[in-house]
Amino acid sequence: MTSATRRDLVESNALTLECGLYRASQFDDGCCILKPGDVANKRYPERATPPRRMDGPIARHGDIAINLDFKPGRAVAIDEMLEGAEPTKGVALARVSGSPEVDGSYLRAWLLSGELERQLQPRHRGSTMTYVKLGDLLDTVIPIPRLHLQRELAERFESARLEVLIATRYV
Repeated sequence: MTSATRRDLVESNALTLECGLYRASQFDDGCCILKPGDVANKRYPERATPPRRMDGPIARHGDIAINLDFKPGRAVAIDEMLEGAEPTKGVALARVSGSPEVDGSYLRAWLLSGELERQLQPRHRGSTMTYVKLGDLLDTVIPIPRLHLQRELAERFESARLEVLIATRYV
């Protein structure tokens, strides 16, 4: 098994990262913004109709929003309810594409597993409101097993995620 930093994955085009450009108070009225609290609590932001756009990144279905502020490392998958939201400065959008060495589904599962939050814990800055820098996020280490094992782990993660969804519907 080898490992790679997120910086390595960005350089190899297996992963793209875009950070929000503005603070929440700098967005125009009517923008659908995705704040760190929304990501941490898996909450959907309010949507205005018709939505206004700023010139920053926009969340697409399948992206992963990662907190840099307020519970750094907490991640959530962008679904149809979050699609089109614009992240604030404390949120980075990760777009997973994979590469010949890294399965995209494995990388996505790893980002959503909670391991990123654990790795970033010792790097927290700030006493009242914790945060990490983008460089800290890029320097986290991701284990890269052989490709067949990556695919197997991704399948296990997806079936566990589906079981949790089914269980929460019945609760």
